[in-house]
Amino acid sequence: MRKQSTADSLTWGYSKENAKGNNQSPVAILSKDVFKDPALLPWFTGYDPGAAKNIRNTGKILRIAFDDTFDRSGNLSLIRGGVDSEWANSILVTANKGKEAPFPNFDPSILFPQNRSYYTYQGSFTMPPCEECVTWIVMKEPMTVDEQQMLKLRSLSSNSAEDPHCPLQDNWRPLQPLNNRMIRSTCQ
Repeated sequence: MRKQSTADSLTWGYSKENAKGNNQSPVAILSKDVFKDPALLPWFTGYDPGAAKNIRNTGKILRIAFDDTFDRSGNLSLIRGGVDSEWANSILVTANKGKEAPFPNFDPSILFPQNRSYYTYQGSFTMPPCEECVTWIVMKEPMTVDEQQMLKLRSLSSNSAEDPHCPLQDNWRPLQPLNNRMIRSTCQ
């Protein structure tokens, strides 16, 4: 099986109609492009941890499914609670493409840094078909993982269990032009 790479995403703008728009993601967040917007509110309140149901390895990302019809899936950026936590164990169960595991009572608010300052802009999904319907929220402070958590994430495979291990890595999309979009921020 062929290894995925960021080189694949270089052709998206040519082969996928939706990936040719002016609001593609990700973008570089440079201070000269940022507008401090005092009208921005705290963005993460009142989440129901019971809404998370399972986690699935799609072969490209880990996708968390919720108990409603609205698809809030995304890239999993951090696992807290130590390497023996229920969530970290779910990662091991989903090590191969197509594998799924229960992911109950997941509260994303525990993932974020104490400083909730953020940047926001209108953009797209970062995987085909790259539809431009995403409001990006990017934390000012990066989230971190420890060495054991990183080892578990690196154990993920973009192949099924029957195929040779192919690490689920190098699956990011290169930066896209800002195209005069405004990046708003709660921070300086």
